[in-house]
Amino acid sequence: MRKNRHRYLFPPQTPTRQFASFEAEGFAHPVVGVIYDGAEAVQGVPLGGLGTGYVDFNANGTLGKCTMFNSFPQPRDLNAPFLALTYGSAVRVLTVTPPPGTRGAQRILYWGHFPVADAQFVLDIPLEVNVRAWSPFVPGDADASNIPAAVFEVSVRNTATRTESICLSFTFPGPTPRAGETFARQTLTPLEDEFAGVFVTHGAGGYVLGLADSEGEIWWHGAPVGTEQIPWERMADPDVPDVAPHEPGSTLSIVLQLRPNQTEDLSFILAWFYPRFRDSDSMPLKHHYATKFNSAKEVALFVDRHHDDLLRRTLAWQSAIYQSDQPDWLKDALINGLYSLTKNTLWLHSDLPDDWWGAQGLLTHSESFTGC
Repeated sequence: MRKNRHRYLFPPQTPTRQFASFEAEGFAHPVVGVIYDGAEAVQGVPLGGLGTGYVDFNANGTLGKCTMFNSFPQPRDLNAPFLALTYGSAVRVLTVTPPPGTRGAQRILYWGHFPVADAQFVLDIPLEVNVRAWSPFVPGDADASNIPAAVFEVSVRNTATRTESICLSFTFPGPTPRAGETFARQTLTPLEDEFAGVFVTHGAGGYVLGLADSEGEIWWHGAPVGTEQIPWERMADPDVPDVAPHEPGSTLSIVLQLRPNQTEDLSFILAWFYPRFRDSDSMPLKHHYATKFNSAKEVALFVDRHHDDLLRRTLAWQSAIYQSDQPDWLKDALINGLYSLTKNTLWLHSDLPDDWWGAQGLLTHSESFTGC
């Protein structure tokens, strides 16, 4: 498993809602930024590549606006938690806005430094949970920045004085199904596919929810947790009923046996491949990323194999800015101001010989998909 150098992604005592300098995971020198309280700040960092579509990781612990399934120009708003865990008989949904009848996090500390979002969850049970979510983004390397995937690195530490069994679940709603659509599922195993998870396909598209470098009992459900098929209290049960073919969502779960003060680091990979869509004039269009990948499984395998290098290169350009002698506010703006390159771009490819933009495709950047 991939290990963090520090116990925390950033010091939890860092002042919130103001520019501060602090140590952070992955950086050899202090960084600057604003730590937000998830109860007060909702929108967060968009995860996705250059022109690939995206999904927001909100500061309140939910997944927010989403265009990864080609919902241009009006993004779908998922507005749903995606991580939950059991600790003994206790179920906790990792958001400060838990669904009715459930309990969530007491607090979330959130630092966004595009394309990375770091979140630390304060719980009322003896567990420390940290999440670093990121997508590859390397200025100067367009190909490395054009990958339709997001990585969620989850660190769980048992602060109790006894060994405890913990079930951690990543739940995802999938695309909005159209009438008559069905979804096929393929189980992914470390022996055959290099990582565990589920590969969901329908039509020419699909997505992967995978778990890399993991030790423990792993299974997936064919529906999101919190639905009629899988109530929250049954999220740790691998024997729920089979999913109907029209269900687009998935849940990936892992059971960990954590000794006192033991920490486990897990890497969830969410990859998508929806290569074709139509514009407002019903003209068929194709994503440029489809010239490099043939399926969501290929995307997930690429990210898994190149995980360390992609993250290192993504943090390297940020580190250069943080070490500069620019004002703190400008350092933060130079990094987070680039979010629009994920949120408001399309990178198109055409197989037609008379399209003027050629093999490199056409990159378009809207002022705002939601505002224009």
